[in-house]
Amino acid sequence: MKFGGSVYWVTFRIANDGHFAVYLNHLKAAIAGLAEGKVWSEPASFFMFRSKVDLDAVAATLGQAIREDRDFVLVGMPYQQKGRVVGNWNDDRLLQLMPYARFI
Repeated sequence: MKFGGSVYWVTFRIANDGHFAVYLNHLKAAIAGLAEGKVWSEPASFFMFRSKVDLDAVAATLGQAIREDRDFVLVGMPYQQKGRVVGNWNDDRLLQLMPYARFI
């Protein structure tokens, strides 16, 4: 079966403040809602999926699933040099490694 859309990868950090499971479940549900077909989520804090939604909309949807003041989501596209960072990210090394990433 062939799916349309783009392929995305997502990694994240959710603050370990007693609410990790709640926001992890929000994030999983948001990804499932965006995905066309199966979601690969075998490695810890990493997902890969295909979606018909564009990168900015994916990032915005996932941003709504976390607390942007303490969590973050990094969304990228493996076949294109595009990425978005949503939330509380304070490490400049990301931009050194992914200079094309934009913060939302």
